Amino acid sequence: MSPICISMRYGQYYARLKIGKKDVWKSLRTSRKVQAVYRLDEVLKAAQTRRASGTPVAEGVFRFRDAALQYTSLVEKMTE
Repeated sequence: MSPICISMRYGQYYARLKIGKKDVWKSLRTSRKVQAVYRLDEVLKAAQTRRASGTPVAEGVFRFRDAALQYTSLVEKMTE
């Protein structure tokens, strides 16, 4: 995982991270570059801790393992 760039989109700064083979855009929730650079460190630290714990790094990421667990629990509820 490495930061590719900080760029402004829609008046807000975003960090574009490469996680695995995917590009992930993460909002830095600011329109000031100085704050964006500061928050980039926070985003990177949070992503690294989430990656180490095994939880999804980006919001909206739904892993196959999570989908399989959800499916099996739904099937078990329907068969009861």
